Amino acid sequence: MSKKTTVKHIALTIACAAVLAACGGGGGGSTSTDLVDNAVAARNVMNMIEALDEAAEITLEDKASVEAAAQSYNRLSDSQKSLISKEQKDKLAAALNALAAASAAGTSTGSGSTVDTSEISDNNSLAPLNLPAPLHTSFISSTGAQQHNPHLQLRTVDGKPTFVDSQIGLIRTLVLNKNDQVVLDGAVLTNSAESPASQVNYRTPNSSITKYTSAGSTLEDIAPLFGKEKGVYSEVKTTLDEGIKSDYTKLDEAWKIIKDPEADPKAIAEAKKVVQNLRPTYTSDFKYDYALELAKKEQEKFTEQGMKDALDKLKDQYNKNMQDAGELASAWEKYNNNGDSEAWSVIEKYEPKLTDQMLLRVVLDANSNNAIDGMPAGAEKTLDAVEGIAYVQKDKDKLAFDKKFDGVYVIKFANGVRITLHDPAAAGWTYQTFAHYVDMNNNISHAYQSVGNETPVADMPTSGTATYTGITTAYLVEKDKADRQLTADVKAVADFAKKGLRFETSNAQFHALNNGVRESQAASGYNMKGSASWSANSNSFTGTAATADNQMTGRLLGKFYGAQAAEIGGTYGLKNDGNTKQLIGGYGAKRP
Repeated sequence: MSKKTTVKHIALTIACAAVLAACGGGGGGSTSTDLVDNAVAARNVMNMIEALDEAAEITLEDKASVEAAAQSYNRLSDSQKSLISKEQKDKLAAALNALAAASAAGTSTGSGSTVDTSEISDNNSLAPLNLPAPLHTSFISSTGAQQHNPHLQLRTVDGKPTFVDSQIGLIRTLVLNKNDQVVLDGAVLTNSAESPASQVNYRTPNSSITKYTSAGSTLEDIAPLFGKEKGVYSEVKTTLDEGIKSDYTKLDEAWKIIKDPEADPKAIAEAKKVVQNLRPTYTSDFKYDYALELAKKEQEKFTEQGMKDALDKLKDQYNKNMQDAGELASAWEKYNNNGDSEAWSVIEKYEPKLTDQMLLRVVLDANSNNAIDGMPAGAEKTLDAVEGIAYVQKDKDKLAFDKKFDGVYVIKFANGVRITLHDPAAAGWTYQTFAHYVDMNNNISHAYQSVGNETPVADMPTSGTATYTGITTAYLVEKDKADRQLTADVKAVADFAKKGLRFETSNAQFHALNNGVRESQAASGYNMKGSASWSANSNSFTGTAATADNQMTGRLLGKFYGAQAAEIGGTYGLKNDGNTKQLIGGYGAKRP
């Protein structure tokens, strides 16, 4: 509880600082103004810490004052923090740990009352749903407002890692059937003519998608893009494919007319315009696998500019190494400058039918492969905040990790955004899943979003209990260390009469790739316990969580999905005292 403090401490600190300044003390180069400012800032935080109860007396009612003291301390500079005594720092740390423990035992509902989640148990179980296990090829389809589902971003704000949940979630609608599409938030491009307008289209960059498991990735037959029946395969399907195939068909027809000695001159002129407008640079004998290997070597940081740089480097390298492509690129440059007839003769000799869209496809393919498999050993280029998804790889004994985790969809965009969607079928989910995404263009090093078909508020159970089991994946971000991938099992017990939920994880493990081989190790210190609650007329819950050693604490967000609250999904973000280490993750679980 709050305690009153006098101003004499502040006055005394200012006096001491002034004496130090007058005597030339207080550190090299610091002015008396700096010393006074530092002392005042530090004294303010000291007062907040002194006003806190001792750890043994901390309850949920102290949440606001404890968190305010911690936030104020974290905002201090290193010089200002040095003025805080070890005893006071220890008191603040103890208060934070005690608050986390109190939060794990009980949390506050939206109406202000307290739910004692330590008393929650599955002693009045709802009737089992007995839902059929989804087929391995199935995927949830959700066209709801995904931006309102739980999401959390770890991004850089004022030069510091910060958890942010006030931004609109990246995925607004999710329609993913047979690796088709994911519609993302973007700038409004067009609106319907209806009044009021109801149809909005969003501008989204070109993207690629592949499904991956420990058994390998999906293979897309791209032979039709080359005008061939079979024989060319790719691990990705891209939004460019239909356009490449359509352009190939147009160019193939145009060249037939141009080469036909009996064709009408007007038809030849129109066909030539088609070729000029599309400006194809590559022939049907485009060496896709060769270009893919070049692209993997030319990758830069996975941002919008990095993608452009990789595309330019691939174009230069491929055109230099392939005679026809090099001659065609040079011929088009000459022809566009002055209509050089000799340049047109070169173009006509090769009859190119593929545009630079094919190269962009190659760059997306190369980046998607590395997102899954990890960068080659010794690679110096920076691809992502995280180089590879380790937990879907086999270990040295060729064993997969865990079938619940064994499946992801990787979507990569030409603007540098990468999304990893957990395969709901692998986890046995019908209504929801979660996504991890990286967007270095907007300083987002890691973010998680829960997506799915939410339980209508009117259908939320008002009595009974249920146990939800599932999985979580997360990233541990630590200052001056490589980011680490973490997985764990999830168990949550909900009491619908109390509107409270008890949450915990177990079997936490770190995963990393060593030359493409998964290496896993126990991470029991990062098992978590937490609690959450929801208010009447709501299907979303909020609360707090802490790691097993109480060294990291933070927020727990979640939502109920499906008929009769069949599943839950959500996100969490924890950090240590000093904010030098953050844990961000997403989770999903289902009840019987």
